[in-house]
Amino acid sequence: ATVAALALAAGRGLSAEPNAYQNLKEDAEQLYVAGSYARAHEIYAAINATNLPPADTRWVAFRVADTLWRSQAATQTADSTKFDQARRQLEALIRDIQREEERDLVWAEVHESLGEFFWTPRHQMNVNEAWNHFRQALDWWAAGTDLETARQRYLNIIRKIARPPRGEQGPYSYGDYGTMLPLDVLENALKIATTENDQAHSHYLIAM
Repeated sequence: ATVAALALAAGRGLSAEPNAYQNLKEDAEQLYVAGSYARAHEIYAAINATNLPPADTRWVAFRVADTLWRSQAATQTADSTKFDQARRQLEALIRDIQREEERDLVWAEVHESLGEFFWTPRHQMNVNEAWNHFRQALDWWAAGTDLETARQRYLNIIRKIARPPRGEQGPYSYGDYGTMLPLDVLENALKIATTENDQAHSHYLIAM
């Protein structure tokens, strides 16, 4: 299904098949969840977003940039060209958004992606820059109306920050990086935690 949908997107455009975009998105998101960022990037990059609604157009632009830097991060290349390209594309999606009511899902996703981008050892683990973006995403999810999704996304970002970045060298253990989190953020995490594991994790980070 992925190959056929990809060929449709690249060769005939989405307007030839009303459901083409949704099929492509489902295939790409399954690959994304599985960590196959390069294959997900191929699909999103082939999508002709010209006739898509604005929200879908923004999502495609976000995923193209997000999967670009993630797929590059899985390689050993020293060339930063694609990393720089992806960062610029992500920053462009949020640069002109000033009013709170303009901050949509893509805005939050971009901030989380940039947070992870700067949280990797390859990018010198720029803790301040990473936190600036992570905090924006946390605040957005804290105000979310889909409570269960917001809960999971908020706690997931906390886990990302507390976990030693992949490839980081040194005598670091889980939770060491959680000490950079403000106490109010950790207390929020504890308030919304519903499982014993999430509650224990929040208590642990607060104690740290």
